[in-house]
Amino acid sequence: MNLFQALFKTRKHQFKKLKAVFGFLYGLLLGLGFYALILTDLNFLPSSAIIVGILLSLMLAFGIAFSSQIRCISVLSLPVFAGKSGRGVQYSLILFIVIAGPLENISNNGREVVRVFACSASFTYNITKTRFELMFKPFTQALFGMKTEVNEVKDTLRSVKDLSAPITGEVENDKEMRKLKEENDYVDGLQGDTKRSLDIENKHLTKGEQIEAARYEEHYLEKVELRCNQQFSSAAMRCRQMFQSTYDRCYDAVSWAAAWLLCWPMKLDFVCNIAQALGGSSRCDPSGEIDPGFGKGYDYLKKSRESLTKNFKNVKLQYKLSKIKHLVNLQDSADTAKAIEHEVDEKKSMLEKIFIALKRILAFLLLWIIVKSQSYHDKFLRNIEFDNVYITKYFRKIDARRKAAGKSVLFPLKKFERTKLVELWSRRYLKNEKKYLLVQSLKLLIEVLFISTFVLIDRLFYEALDLVRRHAKIEYTQVGHHDLYLEIKGTGMIASLLRSVVKGFNIKKRIKLKYMARFALLVS
Repeated sequence: MNLFQALFKTRKHQFKKLKAVFGFLYGLLLGLGFYALILTDLNFLPSSAIIVGILLSLMLAFGIAFSSQIRCISVLSLPVFAGKSGRGVQYSLILFIVIAGPLENISNNGREVVRVFACSASFTYNITKTRFELMFKPFTQALFGMKTEVNEVKDTLRSVKDLSAPITGEVENDKEMRKLKEENDYVDGLQGDTKRSLDIENKHLTKGEQIEAARYEEHYLEKVELRCNQQFSSAAMRCRQMFQSTYDRCYDAVSWAAAWLLCWPMKLDFVCNIAQALGGSSRCDPSGEIDPGFGKGYDYLKKSRESLTKNFKNVKLQYKLSKIKHLVNLQDSADTAKAIEHEVDEKKSMLEKIFIALKRILAFLLLWIIVKSQSYHDKFLRNIEFDNVYITKYFRKIDARRKAAGKSVLFPLKKFERTKLVELWSRRYLKNEKKYLLVQSLKLLIEVLFISTFVLIDRLFYEALDLVRRHAKIEYTQVGHHDLYLEIKGTGMIASLLRSVVKGFNIKKRIKLKYMARFALLVS
């Protein structure tokens, strides 16, 4: 007797230990299969799924090992699952699997499409930004840098004013002239001469209708001549002081009577009139030493300084950043892509929750198979007319016993009986079974065609995205140059100032950038 016969073709009390061992293993396999195929796909916590799987496996293992009814119900669940009651569950499972797979795949690929859209938008933005920076950013930097250049110009003009201040003091300062006049007038008074300062003043007297340049020149000539005369006056004063000092020492050295006789030559200080001795005030005429046009040059210098100072006194560099009016509900490509991606994520999350709920509902529908198997088991044992069309080994034993007793028997079967009774190990279909099989095959074909549309749509979407994935590699080389050179000709101060102002506009910029983007779409 082989193992199959020992397990399935022996009496209940035979091979109990062997049946218990194989029943225990069979129950464990059923529990593990239920855990792997159903529990792990219901999005329970891993620990909860493992605990439920272990408890269910142990319950099935011990139940099948020690209970013939549980063994019978577990075996009956297979034909019930393939019968009328189970086909509804099968249809639900198959329809859910076929629809849920493509829908989930489409949602995942849709999210990738949105991500690729955002990536391509950023890619385009970066390229455009680089081009505009090459064109306009140098001008922006130059304009912002002009504020520093203007301050530099102001410092230069301030230095010009500082440099011209000593010249202005030399030409126009009257304080020194008053002091020189006082010293010369004092010496002239001691010597009894006419005041040279009056002669010099009359000589260089200017009239109101004279031009400004001539007035500056005459004024400076007067100052120079007063300085020259002051040198003579200083020499005369030192000479007179020497005569007076010598007379005092002589007077102290001898008696007063001898002093009158010996010291009187020290009173001859008229010899100290050096100016008259050297030819008078004509020796200090500066007109031959000062270059002609001195007044015009100084007048031009003064007016130029005043003009530069006045024009650059309140120079302010102002710029205005144009603000684009904010438009309501206006979004750029990046924000739009993020909004779409967020909305897709919300829809995908909602779809996943619906799928999880449907999976759990379908998992509980499997209990309907167990309930129907239990119902069939109870009806078959309690109602002799319920599905009593199978010719079993026990049925043949009863028929043989009736034949030995001389009673009416069923075997051999009559022709019409063969269409109603079923041999357990016969592969021949009954007439109603053939008809039922044909109808169900047609229904199955229609269902296959209906379900195939979802598969084909998913495949079409897959092929489209796979085409993009295989050909979405973009290589972009951006080459550009921006040259601008402003040349200021000249060697003067104004040319230098202009060079310092416009040097920020001298631009020589090169770019050579390579971009590469490959949009990795998720296709499955």
